Amino acid sequence: MYRANFKKNYPGGELAVVDATSIGKAQSASKVLYSPQGCISLSKRKHVFIYANHFFGDEKVGDQGFFVLRITAATGSAAQKIAVHAYRNDGWIGLTSTSELDAFEIRRGQDPSFEELQELHTRLFNSNGSEELAEAVNRVLAGKFHARTKDGKISSALNAGLFKEAPKPAEKIWHYLISFQATSTTAGQVGKRPIISFDPLGGVDTYIVEAVANSEFASPWQTLTVKIGAQCS
Repeated sequence: MYRANFKKNYPGGELAVVDATSIGKAQSASKVLYSPQGCISLSKRKHVFIYANHFFGDEKVGDQGFFVLRITAATGSAAQKIAVHAYRNDGWIGLTSTSELDAFEIRRGQDPSFEELQELHTRLFNSNGSEELAEAVNRVLAGKFHARTKDGKISSALNAGLFKEAPKPAEKIWHYLISFQATSTTAGQVGKRPIISFDPLGGVDTYIVEAVANSEFASPWQTLTVKIGAQCS
C-alpha cells in the first residue's frame, strides 16, 4: 500500500481509499491510498472514503458515465437477512422524464433484504434494462435509485449486473450508483471526483469493494478489500 495520484498510470475504474475525515476533505485530497495487491489496511474510523478512478483517455474527456459499486461487510457466516443500503449521487435524470434528480439515499431503518433485490436485479439484467423492472426496484427502495445519466443517453438499468451477483457471507451490503464526468491528465480535474463513503459496522473488519463503469467505458470489474483495524493477509 502506498500514496499515489490517480492519473494515467492507473486504469479507469481502479479503486483506492482516500484517507480523510469528511467528504469535502476527500474531494480535495492530493493523494490516495492504493494497493497493487488489492488490499488496504486502515485504522479504526467512523467513515471510509472510496475513490473510483475517473481518469480515462483524452477521447473520453467530458463524457457522462457512472460507476456501479457494491460494498460487502464480509463475515464468517451470513446473517439471516442481509440488509442492503442504497445510495445514488446527483447528476441524473428520471427513467422516463428529463427532470434532474437530487441525490437519493434510502431512509435509515428501511433497508430491504438482499434476496428481494437480487431477484429483481436478476430479472432486470435478463430483460436488458426493462424500465418497468427498474421502477419495481425503485419502489422496493422507496425512491428513485435507478435513473439515466444527465445527458439522457444511458440508463443504470442496463448496467446493474453487479447487483444480482451473490456476495460472500455478509452482515450488510451497500449499493451505489455514482455518476461522473470522465477526465484525463491532459484535461485535469473535470467535475467532482466519484467518491463514496460507508460507515464500518461494529465487529466487522473486512469489507469487499467491487466496481465497474457503465459499458460505454469498457473498464474491467475492479475489487478492493478494505481491512478496518486488521492487517491484510
